[in-house]
Amino acid sequence: PEGFRTVRWRELAGRMRLGRDARLLLFVCGYIAAAAICTPFVSPYLLEQLDLSYARYTFLLVVPVVARLTLIPYLGRLATRFDISRLLLPAIAGITLLPLLWIASGAFPYLILIQILSGALWGTYELIAQLLMIEIYDPRERTSILTLFNLLHSAAAAAGSLAGGWLLTALPAGTGAYFAIFGISAAARLAAMPLLRGIRGRLPPGLEPDHEEVGTEDPERSRRVR
Repeated sequence: PEGFRTVRWRELAGRMRLGRDARLLLFVCGYIAAAAICTPFVSPYLLEQLDLSYARYTFLLVVPVVARLTLIPYLGRLATRFDISRLLLPAIAGITLLPLLWIASGAFPYLILIQILSGALWGTYELIAQLLMIEIYDPRERTSILTLFNLLHSAAAAAGSLAGGWLLTALPAGTGAYFAIFGISAAARLAAMPLLRGIRGRLPPGLEPDHEEVGTEDPERSRRVR
């Protein structure tokens, strides 16, 4: 865009205390690090501890993808009708509790339900995070900030995975070690949630709801209802 400018590391760091754009970046990176403590180790848990066949394991991998693809169109329409920050917190709260669900049972139908829920919650979170980035970041700085974001996001995921791997090897081998990192990941996700404070988002231009589509003929009435 016209007026493109590069945001340097020092400038971005200076915004962490005051700017909601940098706080959003900090939250996403912190949260993905917390999630990565256990996410890479769900597969060995399923294959080694629960002794799933590869057919069942592959099926479980496909389930959340299908759940996301099925729900995203509906989530997109829902996001055009409400303040997107209202959808973000429930999704984050659900994702925070997800690791604990693996502890409750190893029954295959139950695992399918977890994966459906996982796909729905992560799909909601990712959609809203993208919409927030469109709305919050100045178009002149967006490319620069998102480049830094991708680097930080990858580094945070790697750091979380390394931490989870270290914990898994440090703990006594067995199912209990996996349960421990699931619990630690949930606690770390919960600890990252206060970073959401002060982040509010409205729809970016062009995504406002169409009054006829949502069934309201009077724009003034529609605004009052929302």
